[in-house]
Amino acid sequence: MTGVKPYNQAFQSFIQRFLQWTELLDPTNLVLSIEKIEKSRQLLLTNEDASRGDLEDKRIQEAWKRSLSTVHPDSSRLIPGPFRPAALLPFTAPTLFLSMLPVKNLKSMILPQASFYTYSTVFNIVNGNASYDRRAYESLLLGAGVIVSSTFLGLFPRLLQVRLSMSSILSRNVIPVFILAQLSGMNVIASRSLEPVRGIEVMDREGNVIGYSRKAGTKLQAISRLTVSPHDRCLVWNVLPSTQDKWREAGLALLTPKHTRLSHHSFLLGAVKDTATSRVVLFGTSAFIPEVFAYFFKRTQFFLQNPWSLWTLKLSCTILVMGLMVPVSFSVFPQIGRIQCSELEKEIQSATEETELFYNRGV
Repeated sequence: MTGVKPYNQAFQSFIQRFLQWTELLDPTNLVLSIEKIEKSRQLLLTNEDASRGDLEDKRIQEAWKRSLSTVHPDSSRLIPGPFRPAALLPFTAPTLFLSMLPVKNLKSMILPQASFYTYSTVFNIVNGNASYDRRAYESLLLGAGVIVSSTFLGLFPRLLQVRLSMSSILSRNVIPVFILAQLSGMNVIASRSLEPVRGIEVMDREGNVIGYSRKAGTKLQAISRLTVSPHDRCLVWNVLPSTQDKWREAGLALLTPKHTRLSHHSFLLGAVKDTATSRVVLFGTSAFIPEVFAYFFKRTQFFLQNPWSLWTLKLSCTILVMGLMVPVSFSVFPQIGRIQCSELEKEIQSATEETELFYNRGV
């Protein structure tokens, strides 16, 4: 593990982000127990090496890996195992492969398309920015609408292909890939459409915090004037809920970050579009390259003797390409974004003296 703090991701290069994501996408992060994750969070909170970004202590490195890959940076809640970043490849690669198979009849395409867009929609909602107010039924209704519309739009060109008996390379291979890539991007924009409407929180560079202690009144002034790094603030703010309850029972108040709710519609839409662009790159490339390999493979003598080998090749190619493209797409834009305060509304500019603010772009 590189030992990089969450807010330092905003200053990392593409290569640094890529190397970090290759570790965060470790499949073992899908089966971590709550106890192990909470111990990792507590270690980061109590160990001074964590705040210094110590690169030698393996425990700190492993704690950062577990924390960043399993806990949502906005809500401080555990991300469900099937929707953690490391789960994207094993859940979407098979459905992506099935979605690109030749169409025999429309019924055979409904399940792969519906499965692909259902998982994509839930993944986008779970891993998006969660700092705005939303009710459970709003997420359910929004998700259901996005799933139905994405599935219908994904099936429509296939329906035309069956009804019109189109068999050209353009209609069988190129157009389905193009539509799938575009729908993947549109799925992100639609499933996270509440963010530009409701507005998200932006954090200042210094990470100033205000806190209080009911029983330890002597610490009130010291804590209220405390200024910590964005790293330390992020740690305190992202403690697991179970640990937060224990602290409250002990009479200790949680430190809460100063924040400003950002409602600049064009900026927020742009932030969501960045994630949508990365999905277009991910699924477009993962669907296109196997089709190219299959096109040339069909002209080999081996294929003529073993026609079944085509599907083995396409599935293997899909998994390999997507295995590379997942960390690439996650690294295109930093998860923690930066924006100049001068670009925002006057109300936000007057609320802080900082020239640059931070926000969670989402995965």
